[in-house]
Amino acid sequence: MGKLVVLTFAEGDLDKRGFSVTLQLGEEAKPATLQEMGSLPPNPELVESYTSWKVTYYGFIGVKVRKLEAKVAQTTNFSIGDVNAQAKNLSLNFNHWLKSQQFSHIREELIAHLKQDDEVQLIIQTSNIQLRQLPWHLWDILERYPKAEISVSAPKFKQVTSAKLVNNQVNILAILGDSEGINVEEDRRLLNSIPGVKIEFLVNPNREIVTNKLWEQSWEILFFAGHSCTEGETGIIYINKTESLTIPDLKYALKKAIEKGLQLAIFNSCDGLGLAQDLADLNLPQMIVMREPVPDKVAQEFLKYFLRSFSGGQSFYLAVKEARQRLHGLENQFPCASWLPVICQNLAVIPLAWEHLRNYKSQDLPEKLRHNLPQPDYGLFIGREQEVNKILEKLRPYPHSQNSVITVDGIGGIGKSALALEIAHCFRRNYAQLSTEERFEAIIWTSAKRTVLRADRGIVSRRQVLQTLDDICKTITITLGIEIPIRTQPKEMVELVCRQLTKQRTLLIVDNLETVDDEAVMELLQDLLPAPTKAIVTTRHRIDVAYPVRLRGMPWEDAERLIEQESHKKEVSISNENKRKIYDRTGGVPLAIVWTIAKIGFGASVDNVLARLGSRKGDIARFCFEETVEKIKDKDAYKVLLALALCKGNANREALGEIAGFGEDEVSRDEGLEYLQILSLVNKEGNNFSLLPLTKEYAIQELEICGEFIASAVSRLIKRQTGYYTSNIGYVGDYLVQYKKYLSEAQIKEAVNTIANQLWYDSQQNLVDPYYAQDWYYSWQTWLATLKALGGKIAITELKSWINTIVYAGYDPDPRAHFGFSMWEISGCLSVLGDLKEYESIIEIFQKFEKDLHIKEKCIEQITNSGNQEFSQILRHLLIKETNPSVKEQLQQSISKLEQL
Repeated sequence: MGKLVVLTFAEGDLDKRGFSVTLQLGEEAKPATLQEMGSLPPNPELVESYTSWKVTYYGFIGVKVRKLEAKVAQTTNFSIGDVNAQAKNLSLNFNHWLKSQQFSHIREELIAHLKQDDEVQLIIQTSNIQLRQLPWHLWDILERYPKAEISVSAPKFKQVTSAKLVNNQVNILAILGDSEGINVEEDRRLLNSIPGVKIEFLVNPNREIVTNKLWEQSWEILFFAGHSCTEGETGIIYINKTESLTIPDLKYALKKAIEKGLQLAIFNSCDGLGLAQDLADLNLPQMIVMREPVPDKVAQEFLKYFLRSFSGGQSFYLAVKEARQRLHGLENQFPCASWLPVICQNLAVIPLAWEHLRNYKSQDLPEKLRHNLPQPDYGLFIGREQEVNKILEKLRPYPHSQNSVITVDGIGGIGKSALALEIAHCFRRNYAQLSTEERFEAIIWTSAKRTVLRADRGIVSRRQVLQTLDDICKTITITLGIEIPIRTQPKEMVELVCRQLTKQRTLLIVDNLETVDDEAVMELLQDLLPAPTKAIVTTRHRIDVAYPVRLRGMPWEDAERLIEQESHKKEVSISNENKRKIYDRTGGVPLAIVWTIAKIGFGASVDNVLARLGSRKGDIARFCFEETVEKIKDKDAYKVLLALALCKGNANREALGEIAGFGEDEVSRDEGLEYLQILSLVNKEGNNFSLLPLTKEYAIQELEICGEFIASAVSRLIKRQTGYYTSNIGYVGDYLVQYKKYLSEAQIKEAVNTIANQLWYDSQQNLVDPYYAQDWYYSWQTWLATLKALGGKIAITELKSWINTIVYAGYDPDPRAHFGFSMWEISGCLSVLGDLKEYESIIEIFQKFEKDLHIKEKCIEQITNSGNQEFSQILRHLLIKETNPSVKEQLQQSISKLEQL
């Protein structure tokens, strides 16, 4: 049972008197077991801090708010940085005030009596509008309790006896009021998406219509979207373009609605604290309001997250907390978005739950759901909304969905098992709310996991419960309560189980299918699974017998929430910069994020943990990739994996074929790519392929033992590109001028990225940037020359040093001259490597500048000034073929000068 904490503030003010405070603490729905007295001193600076933040916030938000005054254009005078600076100052002053000596006893009692995993309702009971406006959710003590949420309450309250409805749905009255400049249609769409509700929309209604609806029908939820504001301490809502209403205007109609069962009011509009004050006088059980002007996008996102979580079985307080915290993802556009939603609680009422709103009769319920689901080992399930919705849709009964098996695939640690378990628990939590047709009467969990990863113990072996089809059948019979005769043969067992599965709608989950060696399991899933049974299969290896849901790394917004959740659990503080570091290195892989923060919780530094994260021999890499990669080391797929390791980002299949050395063998190339997809090691977008950061890190370290592969890949691409310029130099010059503008913006780039992306071109592409390309080939040739000087030793350390080599394009004012000089530089490096055939072909390119002697003369001058004796050999070869007297003379002088060095 959750904990209830009430802080009651006596009359006072922040300017001069301060406040006496009473703490009451106990379990929800039970008398308080602790009471403590304290006080908080006056704090005029806190008033100033709030006022400064409010002025800055209002100035920044401008015309983007759900507020009547938003119709009049406002000048935006403040930046996001200004709002955040004022918010930080307000937070610091607020927490400093709450650490006052007179209040310390209350703080100490909270810490002593609350546990980290307690679900806590912390209620601020006061009629003082200044106190209600303060950002109580920023109280630093709440960082200890990830399941705590703040609400406000009036000092006077009483319970109103409401009619007990018997129905199978939640009745919602949705008033879509004056909506000029805002998008209330999105609110309509979100409300319509909730299962098990009956909604009546009133669009721009008049006063009489609103009043009659509240009097004549029964509603559990009242929802308003549109413009609103607060005048003094009175809230006003605008129901159409010409009419507005205050709560006193609707007093008798609302009292009647509460008597008939109204439990919750949601005002997805601005300045809701005035509305809350008036509604509290009517003793409405619960409200959600926006404490300040709310941007349209923020209002809609909060509604979406709250409804999804609350209707999915989450408690009211945690549903609001989760939805509010998810608004952090919008704060790069809408600062302080997560400050806006606030709960207003009637203390005489136990916080409602969604299933209570449904008011089912127990005799109307079918037999109790049978299941063997394990408890989740995560806190709040974060993200994956699209995947969840997709799976829920495919799990609907025929004819809504014709898919009987859904696979969830991805690399190890990507969250396949957690997603499947969350889906299962979602059906369990919502059992009473779903129609008989939609619900599952049995949910059966089978897992073939052999190992789990623990931050404190590393990779831990576990007893593999599921190994064969017989194991699955036994689990099904035990869960369904079926008695099996002794000595039942395997075939008879399967037939018996299939007959039993036809008797109820069952959800079967097979976790970690790739570790099951029994082909009969695949036969069951593919051919024998009877209707109306549905199955979810999680696997690292993609299979083609089902509807696939493919998991990739979490997006930044969801990963940030996961980082914050785990940080709270481990009681560690992680800066925004380090949060981003964790995300970039893990690529949003949930297991890697959880493992990283657990290690930090054990005392390791962020940088140290991230360095271990990328180690090929580290726990994360071994758990996610080792077994899978070992399977492909003698296959074409391994070459493709190494080729992808040489690419900074995406690479198309043609480029990968060249790098991996398949040449014209498209079959081997495509089979290698297909196998990598089956193993979930590669992501595909159209004709382009990429690796997750963790996969990429592992593959790069595989290159340490594959020096020969690197050398041959570089050599192949150099020769290919040389041939390209030999055949296309005739029209290269026409493009050089327009390339100049790109060169002026050139940045430092990785050489390996150049090989895969910058220098490779599709067959549809007429030309890549030759001028820019040559700079990077020079970098690669110099690297090869360095390796030759080291005796041919190729190591990842040398590779990484050259990845970071700085090469600036555009340092010569004449792009054509620079292009020619790049040719000379490359030929010089090739000479060092002893590849005369290749550098002679580049000299042939140089000859094509026959009509522009200035280019030749400038190139000769530059190469002479380089002082590289090796270049004299190239100049001699050019001298033999040169026909222009002046150029020949310059060449002879340059050769002489270089040979005298």
